[in-house]
Amino acid sequence: MTEYLPRWDMTTIYPAPDSEEFLQDIKRAEALMGDMRGIDDFNRCAAIVTTVACYAEALLSTDTSSRAFLEAGGKADLLSAEWEKTSTEFLRNFDGDLPSEYSYFLENLRIEKAHMMSPAEEDLAASLALCGASGWERLQMTLSSSIGVGGETLTELRSLAYAEDRCVREKAFRDEKRILKEHSSAIAASLSGIKGWALEIERRRGWESPLDRALFSSRMSRASLDALLSSIKDSLPVFRRYLSWKARYLGLEKLSFYDIFAPVGKGGKYSYEDAKGIVISAYGSFSQDMAAFARKAYSSNWVDVPPCPGKTGGAYDTFFPLRGESRIFMNFDGTYNSVSTLAHETGHAY
Repeated sequence: MTEYLPRWDMTTIYPAPDSEEFLQDIKRAEALMGDMRGIDDFNRCAAIVTTVACYAEALLSTDTSSRAFLEAGGKADLLSAEWEKTSTEFLRNFDGDLPSEYSYFLENLRIEKAHMMSPAEEDLAASLALCGASGWERLQMTLSSSIGVGGETLTELRSLAYAEDRCVREKAFRDEKRILKEHSSAIAASLSGIKGWALEIERRRGWESPLDRALFSSRMSRASLDALLSSIKDSLPVFRRYLSWKARYLGLEKLSFYDIFAPVGKGGKYSYEDAKGIVISAYGSFSQDMAAFARKAYSSNWVDVPPCPGKTGGAYDTFFPLRGESRIFMNFDGTYNSVSTLAHETGHAY
């Protein structure tokens, strides 16, 4: 009997993407943007826009073919574009006094201001983003969630990289390569559009490279990144030895790409119930607060669990500041990697 895998409950965020509550919050944000009087208004508006945008994006990632989700995403995109203009202008002109606990925010604001284009250019960039980077991102999302073969989506094919049967892994790998090649022009256009936008817009904002912009947004120094990369490089011999021994364990002279994630040992498959228990137990071994949070998240259906047609790949956590709640997106396939993913994203949610 196939285990039931729950979908997340989004009704505590908004009853539906076309609900009065969702539409009213958009109007509330628009009203605040039209009369932004101080940092409190700024914070309130940011919380509303973030909640609206994350809600619409989360829904769409579960079903990129849904007309209702696409329409909500369009409304959220327009609101986000307007917020980009309003917040940029507000921060450009902000010179008010704030308590000392805002010093970190103010230092980052100083750097942000130094990399702003003229008001007219920033306004134009925010408007064009809708049919630029955002449009290409939508295309990439729709493609990756809809293409497949034999009734299996790209996401489901990728999960077969963890299958015990080598023939299953190899077939899934070759099917994925064939599908990606068939759609290579559209995928390449998406990537080119997204990265081309980033290269040009960050150049005009005076960033030395998009990497510098990404580091600033991540509140991370180049020295920290270099240290991480150096650590990875130094550890490569260990990984190579592990993969060499894994090949021997599997009775192979050398691993193919589709063998890298092959299971070893007798771990077998995990049910979603097993996964929840493992995460809660592990959290509880060092923090009862985290264990309690995980129990609440799982019992409240904050996790969208199963791979489904129209659902994008990967995993993430998203937060709704107006509600003080998170949601976890994943594609659970019963492997230990899925157990680890659940633990990882629940940690973000906490």
